[in-house]
Amino acid sequence: MLKYILVAVVVYYLLIARSVFTTWLAVFHQDTQLTSEEKFLAIVILIISTVLWPVVLPLAYLELISKNSKILPQSTETQSILPTMRRIDGKY
Repeated sequence: MLKYILVAVVVYYLLIARSVFTTWLAVFHQDTQLTSEEKFLAIVILIISTVLWPVVLPLAYLELISKNSKILPQSTETQSILPTMRRIDGKY
């Protein structure tokens, strides 16, 4: 039973990692004005973010909703969560 759960978790992780990689690779390909050094750094960032997607995606989403505050309803719970997540992200 534990083996099936582990396989399911690994498959889920790999499916999301593939989706993250292809989406962000398409974004990097749209920028045609990158120097060779910037392209190398973009590939490194792409690989790191793909491997660490369980951490990167929630932080990227929080940054997105903090920039577009009209997406996020202003509630007491929201106001207490965002400063905590910004401190974790290091941008507080």
